Amino acid sequence: MTLRFILVAVLLTMMPVVIAAPQVEGSYVVPDRPVWAGEVFELGLQWRVDRANFRALSGELMWSVEPLAAEAWLKPVLTDSRSEASSVITFKRSAMASQPGRIELPPASLGFLMQTGSVSNGDYTRAILEPISARSQSGILAVRRLPAAPSGFRGAVGQFQLTANLDRARVETGELVTWTLSLSGRGNWPMLAALPTRTLPSGLQLRDTEREDVKINGEFERTRRESLSFVVAEPGAYRLPS
Repeated sequence: MTLRFILVAVLLTMMPVVIAAPQVEGSYVVPDRPVWAGEVFELGLQWRVDRANFRALSGELMWSVEPLAAEAWLKPVLTDSRSEASSVITFKRSAMASQPGRIELPPASLGFLMQTGSVSNGDYTRAILEPISARSQSGILAVRRLPAAPSGFRGAVGQFQLTANLDRARVETGELVTWTLSLSGRGNWPMLAALPTRTLPSGLQLRDTEREDVKINGEFERTRRESLSFVVAEPGAYRLPS
């Protein structure tokens, strides 16, 4: 066996095996109905990848949120299908459209670390890994205009609870009382500017106002409070309005 033949044999065994270009497909997941303007809904992005060649995500999911208001993406979830040779990676986030109409969701981009081939020398096989960047399909979101609102409607869309309480029920003249109004729930908080206004009956003197905005979970679930502190200037029974 000549040296040249040995060299050729070694080179042949070291030639890489190329895998067909790994396919990555991305698409939006939106509600199967039009959403209301101001409604908080779940927006998803699904990426379908070759299960055998996918190794890891690479980089951040790039997506233009405008004109929606949205929270950060939750941790992605990987799902394997026994009947298919692909895996599905799903991203989810809560979102809201403030205006009615037809919204085109632009393509998102995401990096993937994929196996594109392998190299074998007879004793072992080494995978060839390469980062690739994929773009999703665009999407369409239909947003409905809210129906005719009742008198006094101030734009709250969601599930809310409005409560009011006093820090005491019986006081002496000249003592300080705090009247707190709280609005809690999940809904279109970015569009809600203020709590309903309140008026103190005559004989109660306002001393201070404190406001608090507490995020419970992301942008769309929170509690907003406003506390009015007043002094009872004159004795008597007072009824605070609802």
